[in-house]
Amino acid sequence: MKSFFIRYWKSILVVFAILYLCIIRVPHIKGLPNIQNFDKIAHLFMYIALTAVLFYDFTKNKKQLPISQLIFVVILFPIVYGGIIEIVQGAFFPARTASWADFAFDAMGALGSFTVMCFWYKKKTTKR
Repeated sequence: MKSFFIRYWKSILVVFAILYLCIIRVPHIKGLPNIQNFDKIAHLFMYIALTAVLFYDFTKNKKQLPISQLIFVVILFPIVYGGIIEIVQGAFFPARTASWADFAFDAMGALGSFTVMCFWYKKKTTKR
């Protein structure tokens, strides 16, 4: 179990950072512009980062990738995680709200990042 945390510490850190950012109450800071739909952009980039780190951590030491595990860990986990966070926000954090749009941007970030990471991985492995 210890080796799991050592091997995947980056992914674990990003998972908990996203959880923290999604449950804290974000105060409005005077002087900052109020950008419409900024939270959607934040969701998109959080899940781009999560998927990229998961992909990197999962593929860094493996020669051949079992596609079923890759799909489960790198695509389905972030999407399901985003859905769970939306449900938890709506149910347990009154200052936060659940949003289908946030969930959609989570999924778009995960799918887009996975696509880019697949191209990166293919380019990386064909150079060897």
